Amino acid sequence: MNRILTYPQDAALLRRKAKRVKNPQETKVILAVQAMKRLADEWEQQNPGRVCAGLAATQINVPLRIVIVRNQSDNPKSDKWLVMYNPVFNDSYGLQDSEEGCLSLPGISWMTLRPERSAFHFYDQNLKRFPEVGEYEAVGESSAVICHELDHLNGVLGIDSAFKIWRTGTKPTDPCRMVGEDGTTEIDDEGCVRCLNHLGKFIPQEGDELPVCENFRPAEIDKHELLKGDAEAE
Repeated sequence: MNRILTYPQDAALLRRKAKRVKNPQETKVILAVQAMKRLADEWEQQNPGRVCAGLAATQINVPLRIVIVRNQSDNPKSDKWLVMYNPVFNDSYGLQDSEEGCLSLPGISWMTLRPERSAFHFYDQNLKRFPEVGEYEAVGESSAVICHELDHLNGVLGIDSAFKIWRTGTKPTDPCRMVGEDGTTEIDDEGCVRCLNHLGKFIPQEGDELPVCENFRPAEIDKHELLKGDAEAE
C-alpha cells in the first residue's frame, strides 16, 4: 500500500532519481497516478484549510518521472489534477522568494529561491508532447510549485537550498527563544543557528554543540538531524 514518504526516515528513498515513464498505460503507472491523487486528496481532508499544490511519484515510493499539480484550467470538466509524465525543465527567467512546505517534510516551512518564470514541457497519458510546439511557461507560484516537484524527481528536497527554516505554525520573523544553560529563556532577535535564521551561512558539522531553539523543535524532524541523515543516506 502506498504512503507518503517522510524525511529523514525515508531519506534513501526520497534521494533516488526517478526513471522515465515508457508506457503511461502500464498498470503500475496507472495505479501510481491513482495513488498520488488519492493521497493528496486525503491529506487535504485531514488538514482542513490547507492545500496540496502538487506531489511527485518519488514521494510515494514510485521512482518514475510523474508529477501531479493542481489544474489551472478554466474548464469545469477538467480533472482537479494535471498529470505530467516525463516533465523536462528547459529554461528560467528571474528569481523570487518562495515560502514552501512539503508533505514529505512535515512540521517545517522554509524560504528558498525559485525562478519567477520557468519554461518546460511534458507528456500526457498517450506520451503526446505538451505543448506540441514550443514550451509551457509557468509564472509566480505556479513556477515555484512545478520546480519544487521536478526537484523531487531528481532526489532534491526544498531544504537543500533553503536560506531560512522555521517550525510550521510560527512566523519566520519571530525571534528565536534560546534556552540557556540555567534553563532560563533568552530572546535572540538576530535568530539562531538551529533554525538557520542567519541566512543559512552556518552549516552544523558533526560534533558541534548547538543551542536549542524552541521555535524549531518538532519531535519528528530537526535540521541538524536532517543534515546528519542526509550524509548517512549518501
